[in-house]
Amino acid sequence: MSTTPRGTLKMDWITIGLYSLFVILGWFNVYAASTRDTDFFSHLLDFSNNYGKQFIWIISSGLLAAIIIALDSKFLEFISYGVYGLAILGLFAVMLFGQEVNGAKSWFEIGNVRIQPTEFAKIGTAMALAKFMSSYNFSLDSIQQRFIAILIILVPAVLIIKQHDTGSALVFSSFLLVFYREGMSPLYLVILAALAILSIMALTLSPLIVI
Repeated sequence: MSTTPRGTLKMDWITIGLYSLFVILGWFNVYAASTRDTDFFSHLLDFSNNYGKQFIWIISSGLLAAIIIALDSKFLEFISYGVYGLAILGLFAVMLFGQEVNGAKSWFEIGNVRIQPTEFAKIGTAMALAKFMSSYNFSLDSIQQRFIAILIILVPAVLIIKQHDTGSALVFSSFLLVFYREGMSPLYLVILAALAILSIMALTLSPLIVI
């Protein structure tokens, strides 16, 4: 997705189409895991089940995405740091007032609806990082600018780890791919991949005792 000289967004419809396809397939998986009833249409809008709630979020997210796309890109750039700041506040708040689910205190529970600030933190981090790295004369060769860029990613990731939701925190490591696009050495990606492989092996393989 890029911008035209007038500030409007030029859409990458292939990426949007693939993403929409994955969302739909994911929702079908949720539906299949939640019920054995073969009468699909009669239960489509059953909001008391997980697939019904997920359906609401998909529609709501689609409408929100359409509104965002309709906005001028300059406005999105203007609110980027504000969205990031609110996301960080949300991560602090959920540690104090959140609901613990499966050992992770990362949810706000409002009636039958659960909201996870982590998802908003991903959006806020992407917006803040994009604004910072698109600023005039940004360069990863500058230690100060590199430190700030890493800090933008690290702050929400650490807060999410404090919520005992390490899986969600690992998603933030994908932002390092943006650094690679800006000229970071591929060696760092190789090291990161090696660490990820070692972590998975440590979790899945039995301990090896060497005498």
